[in-house]
Amino acid sequence: MHEFPGFASWVHIQLRKKKFVTTVAGRTIWLNPYSDQVARNALNAPVQGSAADMTKAALSAIHKNWKFDYPFACVGAIHDELVFDVPEGIAEEVAEFVKYHMIAEAEKMCPGIKFKADTKIGDSWAVKE
Repeated sequence: MHEFPGFASWVHIQLRKKKFVTTVAGRTIWLNPYSDQVARNALNAPVQGSAADMTKAALSAIHKNWKFDYPFACVGAIHDELVFDVPEGIAEEVAEFVKYHMIAEAEKMCPGIKFKADTKIGDSWAVKE
């Protein structure tokens, strides 16, 4: 809790919300006040929604700043994950470029909070652990 000193206060405020919550970008997410999940949703929706806002902003920045001699290659945006299909020869550089923009957009939306992004390169879109 010492890393995020305002977190306990935020949780207390969120748990009192019954109509709607907002993301860090200001997007409204409506709550169902009759649901037994309203408290859970009041805490989860701003976090998940803000992650979606950050991902959309990052995707826009990546598209605007695409610098590769290869067509824009995002083939999937799933929750907080972006999938790119690029030639093997530029995969590492694209991964670093995407990682930079994911972190930069998140830190722009939430100043003072440090973010990280993970990248994986593979020969298939299938998840391999």
